[in-house]
Amino acid sequence: MKRLWIHHQRTPPYAPQCNPVERANRTLKTMIAQFVGANHRAWHRQLPELVFAANTAVHEGTGYTPASLTYGRELPTPGSVRLEHEDEDEGEAEPHPNRQPRAKRLGHMRDAYQMATLRQQEATERQGRYYNLRRRDWRPEAGDAVMKREHPLSNAAENFAGKLAPKYTGPYMVRRIVSPVIVQLEENGRNLGNVHIKDLKKYGQE
Repeated sequence: MKRLWIHHQRTPPYAPQCNPVERANRTLKTMIAQFVGANHRAWHRQLPELVFAANTAVHEGTGYTPASLTYGRELPTPGSVRLEHEDEDEGEAEPHPNRQPRAKRLGHMRDAYQMATLRQQEATERQGRYYNLRRRDWRPEAGDAVMKREHPLSNAAENFAGKLAPKYTGPYMVRRIVSPVIVQLEENGRNLGNVHIKDLKKYGQE
């Protein structure tokens, strides 16, 4: 990674703002929940169909499907393959979009990338305005004592109910400011890793 000038940096847990993969996982989890029914052991059997649905759905942020931006064409569905052959037999007047000349398709992809980038920027600004409505002005500084929000999971075998556990632990000390929204915590000199400020509150604050 160093040879390619790639700097590996971990994102804080429970912060999908820093990792788009977490946002994609949330979408997949929602889709899986609609299909598993009562049998939670067979959810993996629907993954190919669910991934196909996600890749061929028009995303609100970009206005395009992930497949079209990645491959320059839409993924054919089983029904579309059959209809495409029927069009060939009947003498299709215009070539199918997925069989356009390479240069023309590349031109369309460049236009699509530019439009998708513009729409994504607009969506980011719009979502930022909504998010900032609940934003706090407080910003921790190095050396501050803070409390950290926890995300405990229930464990029936150990008779532990996550909802009844303390919501915050600490106090911890802010070791350094990683970015405007990420800080590194420590406890008695031990590095506790990076945390998003949305999961922090000032020590002593109710």
